[in-house]
Amino acid sequence: MSKKSRLRAQKAKQLRQQEELEREEQQEKLNAKNGARSRSAKKYIKSAKLKEHIAYKAIKVIMLLPYAVNCLFFGLVMTIAILFVGINDIEKVTAYFLLAEIASVTLGIVFAFLRKYILAFIFAGGGSVMFFSEGVKFVGKIHYYMQNYYVSPENSKMDVKYMLFFYPSIIIAVCAAALLAMKIFAAVRKRKRAKDEYNDRPTKSIID
Repeated sequence: MSKKSRLRAQKAKQLRQQEELEREEQQEKLNAKNGARSRSAKKYIKSAKLKEHIAYKAIKVIMLLPYAVNCLFFGLVMTIAILFVGINDIEKVTAYFLLAEIASVTLGIVFAFLRKYILAFIFAGGGSVMFFSEGVKFVGKIHYYMQNYYVSPENSKMDVKYMLFFYPSIIIAVCAAALLAMKIFAAVRKRKRAKDEYNDRPTKSIID
């Protein structure tokens, strides 16, 4: 084989080695990228599976009761009554406010079960407070009507009935605030524990 042929063969061999090396590097990068994604997914799954204290679950169950009975059922009944039947001196815009408040509370409940307690407090707490305030307005108008107009005996407790419709919704706001407070307390305690563990580590001079 001539010198020129040997140089060509050597160059071709170097090119093949270079291409193989580049393929290996690309494969390593791809494996590293997939590994990072896998670690991220595992971390997310692990955090989702972390068990919460039973107090969180109990508070969420308590939230569901006034949400289902007062906000969802009675709130929708009141909305339909205002829009399609008509209630004395109650404008239809009130029905739209009720719908918005019910939607806000619903979203907040979802966030609570997703353990997003800041968002749960904003939506569930804010929505339930607004829903409660609508109830206060209703009861105030009923009191005025009962004091100035004749009310039949069967409607003598009408104000109490509307209080039971709306007032328990404030429990949702209290529960949302409790969940957020518990989460903040747990985070502060965890940070303090980590700081204490760091401060209690033996120094290099003691180890030496």
